[in-house]
Amino acid sequence: MLRRFYKQYIAPRQGHEDAGNREFVLNVLVTGAAITMLIAQSSLVYNYFVLGFSHLLPTIISVFVMLAVAAGIYLLSRHGHYKPAAYSFVGLYFLIAVGVTLSWGLGMPVTVALFSLIVVLAGILIGAKHSLYSFGLVSGTVIILKIVEGSVYEPDTSWVADSSNSGTITGVLLVFGVIAAVSWLFNYRMERSLHRAERAEAALKRQKAQLEHIVEKRTHELQVAQLEKVQELYRFAELGQVSTALMHELANHLTTLTLDIESLEAENRSRMLKRAKRSIQYIDKMVLQVRDQLRGKTRTRTFSVISEIKEVLTILQHKASRAAVNLVWEAPQHETTFKIHGDALRFRQLLANLISNAIDAYDEDDRANKQVVVSAAIKKSDITIQVEDWGKGIALDDRAKLFDPFYGRKKGGLGLGLFIARQIAQDHFGGTITLDANKTHTVFVITLRAYDAHR
Repeated sequence: MLRRFYKQYIAPRQGHEDAGNREFVLNVLVTGAAITMLIAQSSLVYNYFVLGFSHLLPTIISVFVMLAVAAGIYLLSRHGHYKPAAYSFVGLYFLIAVGVTLSWGLGMPVTVALFSLIVVLAGILIGAKHSLYSFGLVSGTVIILKIVEGSVYEPDTSWVADSSNSGTITGVLLVFGVIAAVSWLFNYRMERSLHRAERAEAALKRQKAQLEHIVEKRTHELQVAQLEKVQELYRFAELGQVSTALMHELANHLTTLTLDIESLEAENRSRMLKRAKRSIQYIDKMVLQVRDQLRGKTRTRTFSVISEIKEVLTILQHKASRAAVNLVWEAPQHETTFKIHGDALRFRQLLANLISNAIDAYDEDDRANKQVVVSAAIKKSDITIQVEDWGKGIALDDRAKLFDPFYGRKKGGLGLGLFIARQIAQDHFGGTITLDANKTHTVFVITLRAYDAHR
């Protein structure tokens, strides 16, 4: 119940912690003052109506006015207008102090205590610098009242003749009690804020230590990843050097082989030698193109996708026959529309890699109907080519890293085939290679931009 009362009527609503502490003190003081005035008013009304003390009517009216002012200050504070409420509360006590001075003079101890209370209230409820402002206001007021005392107003000094001074002592103690309560309330809230700040600082230190550990761990992970990338690049560089040397040696041997075949031709040897010569010329052309590719040179042109597919199938027919795999070409209609622009050699590399992998997907011991199906279609402005096989399949764990470099599933392979194929599709033809996840067998889908002469 007390917690509900506190939350409903006392708890500060200011977002800033310092302002909230000041609002809390103000709400407690206003509530306490209102309760005190209600008790006093009840006593005065009882004495006036029951005991017939008619001289208490002005006092009853004054207390009622102060009670109304206190209620207004409380409502201001609860509706978010804390600053005006604080100024009003300090002003109310200032008017009470001036009224007491006009009634009983500056020499009365209660007057001094009230003016002291104003300085304390201003510093706590409004701000530290307002203690100085209120001191200046109180000092000026006291000086002015002292100057005009006796000429403008005449205070009642009958309290001086009272030997007991019980009323005076009670008033002074009451004001001192208010000062003590204000100081305690404010210091209590400040200590709570300080403890909360200390706990927050300790939590921040712990969080900082955890963050440092996390950053250190993450830095180590990044260093490891960076080292792996550097090693990967080094392996690519080594591969490039080996490829260049291999192409050079292969070209030399092909040249020697060509000369030997030409010598055999001059001696009118078999027709097979002419076929061998044509094959070697084709391989020689391929070597020259690969050499240009390694040097960064490309030969782009507009070419027929269908013609290149047929050429690749012809080249791989011997490998498929040895593996007892049937290569099936599902030719589309209107083959003349299947054209793209780029390097035909790179396209052959791309397609040959996928078809060769599809052939290798079958086990040697598998005597079932083994086939690789290649098909092509046009969808809007793209050409799609599918390479399907019903071999070993690809495990779910391998699919995520299928196109990563050096991640190969083929025994004895480098793990670069699919990586290079995807790079060719993306970088040279603006296309993609994906694995169709909706099929139970293995289906690679190549999507390339079709050539548009008007584009």
